[in-house]
Amino acid sequence: MGRMGLFRDAPQGVAAVASSILACIVLGTLLERFGPGNVHSGLPTFGAIWVVTAAASCAPWNYALTRFFICRTGATFVTLDANQFTCSLMVVLNVIGTATAEATEWGNLGHGVTQILSILVLSEITIHSGMAADTAWRVSLIVPAVFCLVTATGLKLLRRNTSTAARLDVSVTGKITKSLLWDSFEVLKDFRVVVRIMLYSTSIRTELAMNNQLTTRFRTYFLMDAADVSVLAGSFGLLNLVPYLCVHYVDVLCPGHLG
Repeated sequence: MGRMGLFRDAPQGVAAVASSILACIVLGTLLERFGPGNVHSGLPTFGAIWVVTAAASCAPWNYALTRFFICRTGATFVTLDANQFTCSLMVVLNVIGTATAEATEWGNLGHGVTQILSILVLSEITIHSGMAADTAWRVSLIVPAVFCLVTATGLKLLRRNTSTAARLDVSVTGKITKSLLWDSFEVLKDFRVVVRIMLYSTSIRTELAMNNQLTTRFRTYFLMDAADVSVLAGSFGLLNLVPYLCVHYVDVLCPGHLG
């Protein structure tokens, strides 16, 4: 990867974050039209294709392109975390805050786990197979691609769109008009949506940017061992366990006591 100049160039990181944001904007319409089950299984399937494609990267521009498409899978945050969609369909109101917290913290924990496992998988392939580093990282991409496909299959076959029906019918929520892409911009008229966007941008998007950069920073500027780098960067994701749960418990308890 270093041969492609990726450690000295940042366009692929910008492309990755931009892709995830654009996908989230479109996802609202897709969720209402096709249901969270279909959308959620489709995203990792799409991502798996581009993860394998990334293994053939030989220049910064095509690696940036594959990262752009791979990070559309990051939009699963909208469906999986459920604090925006799925929990409102699957969980009763008196526990929705707790359910949201649990889903969010364990979902974000995946960032930390991925940092650790990716380096371990790469190290094992490099050490035990004798592959060159430039070949080993390409082969290691088979692992996340397989995980994506297995996850997508499970999401398609084992989950329901709502707690009472296999298919989503948006009319039960009171919506009578067809879902359109413009709806994603129409909701900006509500100032509470804008406030939440600002809060998300300062927390979750910052977290994603950190997860994208920490490993490279520690490895390049501090010359740390790859295994140590993965654990240190992964610990950033592990920190999500406590804050999310505390914040959502406060969010649930305060209205009852403060009105």
